[in-house]
Amino acid sequence: MRRHRLRLRVTTSRGSSFTTNVSLAGACTEQLRVLAVGTRIEGHISLDGRDAPFSGRVAWTLAGDSRTNHLGRMGVHFERIGSELAQGLAAREARSASGAPLAFLESTHGSAIPSIPRKDVQ
Repeated sequence: MRRHRLRLRVTTSRGSSFTTNVSLAGACTEQLRVLAVGTRIEGHISLDGRDAPFSGRVAWTLAGDSRTNHLGRMGVHFERIGSELAQGLAAREARSASGAPLAFLESTHGSAIPSIPRKDVQ
């Protein structure tokens, strides 16, 4: 599975966070409070102005530290994703094959803008 470096808004019943990368298999999110490994999670990921529903389980966590303003990270393994996410990632695959930049940030209006790839994200 190709992993895309995308900063997308994730909304769940427990709040909002942002992805650092996403694939059809799962996503890595950044937030202050991470959930326990194995926790079931449902929500939406905003991509290209549309909300793609997902459900999955927390696969791994790295705790944050609010005293140093260090965000935690959480890996979510998808069990179900909406077609909007699959179609959006496929469109990015097509763009990257044509030589377009590989990394994108989602603006608040849903348009993708090029970003500088982060070296700490594999």
